[in-house]
Amino acid sequence: MVPENSEGVSPKHSLTTRALRLAIVRIGLVSLGGGAISYYVNSTTIEQDVTWQLLLSTEQSLQRESLPFREIKDLQRNFLKEFKEILARPGMKARLVEDFQQIFYRHEDGSYTQRPHLFEGQPLADGRRFARMSATYAPDIEPNDDIKARFALSYLLSHKYGSSTEGRLFNFYGVVPEKGFPIYQDADVAKVFTYSGPEALKLETYEFYQRGFGTSDHETLFTRMYWDFSNNAWMTTIATPDVVDVSGKHTILACVDVLLDALMERTAKPAMQGAYSTLFIDDSEGTLIYHPFVMEQIKSSAGMASIQSLQMVQHYPLLEAVPTLTPGHARIVQTPDDVVAVGRIPDTPWVLAIHYPRTLMVPAILDNLAIVVILGLLTLLVEILILRSILQKQVAHPLFRLVQATRQLGVGKERLCPEQLPTRSVDEIGELARAFAKMAGRIQDAHERLELKVQERTRQASHLVAIAKERERAETLLLESERRYRDIFDNSMDPLFLLELTDEGLRYIELNPAFERATGQGRTELIGRTVEQTLPTHAAAVAIATYRRCVDGGVPLDEEHELDLPAGRLTFHSTLIPVIGPDGHVQRIVGIARDITERKHAERLLHTREQEFRALVENTPDIIARFDLRCRFLYANPAARDLLGHPLDFLLGKNVCEVSPDSDVARFFHHALEQLIGTRDVTEEELSISVPVKRGKEVFCYQVRLVPERDRYGGLVSILAVGRNVSAMRAAEQRLKESHAQLRQLSSHRESTREEERKRIAREIHDELGQQLSALRIGISLLRLQFGNDQPLLVERVQVLMGRVDETIQVVRNVATALRPSALDMGLTSALEWLVSEFSSNTGIACRLKAPTARLELDDERATAIFRLIQESLTNVSRHAQASQVHIRLECLAEHVVIEVSDNGKGFDPAQLPKGTLGMLGMHERGHMLGGTVSISSAPGQGACVQVSIPFQIDPEDR
Repeated sequence: MVPENSEGVSPKHSLTTRALRLAIVRIGLVSLGGGAISYYVNSTTIEQDVTWQLLLSTEQSLQRESLPFREIKDLQRNFLKEFKEILARPGMKARLVEDFQQIFYRHEDGSYTQRPHLFEGQPLADGRRFARMSATYAPDIEPNDDIKARFALSYLLSHKYGSSTEGRLFNFYGVVPEKGFPIYQDADVAKVFTYSGPEALKLETYEFYQRGFGTSDHETLFTRMYWDFSNNAWMTTIATPDVVDVSGKHTILACVDVLLDALMERTAKPAMQGAYSTLFIDDSEGTLIYHPFVMEQIKSSAGMASIQSLQMVQHYPLLEAVPTLTPGHARIVQTPDDVVAVGRIPDTPWVLAIHYPRTLMVPAILDNLAIVVILGLLTLLVEILILRSILQKQVAHPLFRLVQATRQLGVGKERLCPEQLPTRSVDEIGELARAFAKMAGRIQDAHERLELKVQERTRQASHLVAIAKERERAETLLLESERRYRDIFDNSMDPLFLLELTDEGLRYIELNPAFERATGQGRTELIGRTVEQTLPTHAAAVAIATYRRCVDGGVPLDEEHELDLPAGRLTFHSTLIPVIGPDGHVQRIVGIARDITERKHAERLLHTREQEFRALVENTPDIIARFDLRCRFLYANPAARDLLGHPLDFLLGKNVCEVSPDSDVARFFHHALEQLIGTRDVTEEELSISVPVKRGKEVFCYQVRLVPERDRYGGLVSILAVGRNVSAMRAAEQRLKESHAQLRQLSSHRESTREEERKRIAREIHDELGQQLSALRIGISLLRLQFGNDQPLLVERVQVLMGRVDETIQVVRNVATALRPSALDMGLTSALEWLVSEFSSNTGIACRLKAPTARLELDDERATAIFRLIQESLTNVSRHAQASQVHIRLECLAEHVVIEVSDNGKGFDPAQLPKGTLGMLGMHERGHMLGGTVSISSAPGQGACVQVSIPFQIDPEDR
């Protein structure tokens, strides 16, 4: 502790105490600022990641859930189209009326039902079977032939389309829009509506289908969600009426019952951990289909519960966002409790929302905040302890000894012992003590010299007479000196003047031309007049106050002033020298004024620029440092000091290897500095700097730019290093690469799946349908041979049927070939020969193929890909090239297959080709999936050339 006395400083106001208080405040503010920045950065980053994942997951779910509804839409459209076409055929209504009589029988109450044996699988007279089909028709009036025909056709097509969807999660059937409304459906699938008896079913069915047939609208209708007791499942019905006829009425309604259990099960399990989903209808109430927290209310209300009826206020923003949604695409909606991705399922009125609670983001943010606060507190404690020890030892004790020595010197003890002063200290206090000791010695020496000077002045008195004799000669020299003075005085660029102190004030008695120019007044206007009479009021007041200080002090005075003079507002540096008279008082003042207006303006501007630059450099998050030509630190901003972990005093005069001797990054950076000094050029490097943190090691990536600084002669004087933390950007690039790789894998898998599906469908069409058609043709031929002689009309009808069967067989072959050419099974070369032949025959363009005669040893995936690439190239030639010749070259190298397709068409400019063209993009993507390359070269009027190179084997990582 520092001793105290009556004249000492209390501990409360000591330097140590104040320094400690400042350290506490500074570290506390840094900790709070770091915590706030950490909280903001982490919360923003986490929320952005959650938002991105939500959007991706939701859009994938939307596309997945839309697939069955697209299939339903296609089935209904095909059903309605086929219904119209068959009903419009000549003589078809009469045949359908006959079918009606065979399939249905009339009860005594006037209703019609399907004959019982048909449900059991017994055939009609013509061999047709309708197993597991049921139908009911309860008209208020006797149906006419038109109704019977439509009824029978609806029944037949319902059996056809219902059979194609057997085993799916939905049931297909048709409805004729007349009183009674017949219902067709599979016996194992639930009824359309919840009902307690036939009357309830009839009434609710009528009300629903009246919506479809009561207007001219032919848009698809969705029922509300309802519970089916026979299947113990939730269902909905999708109904699509046909376009009204000339009378403004509908003729048929295509209906599908959809089981929703699988949809609800997928909705209940979103991909993101911790998230939950909501499924509701796009209506004014937001009728709920699924919500994990209110499923009991949904079930108890028979599907009538909604966001509005349950007053789910937190979901109101979802209803507001629905009108802006695009089917298949999601958008983010912020609610007080959740981050929600909401989107409309295509081809449905349903909206899917995936909620991610904000509470799941809080723990990660708080963990990072706690780390920052704890590190700040530990830093505060360590700095306080170290600073207190240093201040106590190196500041407080030496200063106390210096104060004691000063007091002893003040009371008359002139000589001090070295032990009384802290002269051995190597810091500023030691320097002060040594200077104080020297000063005490000089005081003693000055006292001794003063005694000697008094003795000398006594001896000089005897020489006064001799001095008087020299006066005359001195006056002569004075006149010469005055003449030289006048030359200097009149030609000086600085204003010079001489003032005399009188009772009226300070009066000008001499001045030079420069003073006249500065004041804007002539010599005759100034000489003999006072300052108040010659200068403006404000300028005179400032000048008089300055002159008075010079007179009162009796010593020379240097000051700067801004004065409003006739020549403008000018800044002067004035030197005032008092001239003492015989009476010991100031009689005159010699003044020298220098115009420093331009210099002061430049100084102020320079100071402003320096402050702006310092504020920018000291507060920027980028690292800024300056090095001399020996790679030593000249300056480092706070960001650089924080990164290196050393204060500026420690860094100055050291190079980076001395600061971080064990760092490879430091050696690399030092080498870059030396190289720049040697080449005198700008360079830019990226450095990966490992900084230890509490949890393992985290790698930061900095982009550093080294810039040489030169003097006005072009000589290199220093190096400026500016570094920016690009770790987040590198991490984002890595995530983007991974995302692209995943998308390519998905695309590759989808392409393989599509080719396999094409192959399977083509095989089934060729084998199954082809065999059936061939058998049908043989049967028709036998029919003609057996009955042709007795029935001439039958021969003609059979011949027409034979033609129809032949056309159908050709269509089947064309469809199978379009899906996957059978020539591919014979090898790639055979498939290409078939493709070239088909292309030439269809387009009339000459096409030549150059390929190895031997069978190419390629797997099915590569052979199919090469075939599709060449097929797409030929399609582009036929559509756009206007060519007359096409050349195809297939060559096998050591590790690659090279394909080249060239034409002599009109060509195009690749630079003007629209980006994202699907054909080109598909070709590039197909080649990339197999580890190959696709290049397209062309020029206007010079044709086009597509070159493809595909390896025989591909590294899985290249996918």
